[in-house]
Amino acid sequence: MTNKYYIKQLSDYIYLINDDTMCSTYVVIGYKNALIIDAGIASNKELLLPLIKKITNLPIKVVITHAHLDHIGHLY
Repeated sequence: MTNKYYIKQLSDYIYLINDDTMCSTYVVIGYKNALIIDAGIASNKELLLPLIKKITNLPIKVVITHAHLDHIGHLY
């Protein structure tokens, strides 16, 4: 089970969030919305959404690249 997230700012408007299993979620900050690319694996004790809300308070849109469990885990 993964226990921690790691956030890396890639540019002014793009963030990479990895967990202990190296499952990646990207946050892209736009003018009106934030785009989340993949929603990680749900085995993490810490929820992903509160972490994203620390990065941005914009409304969120989600894109899933494919339906594997490590990409859809936090789709609540």
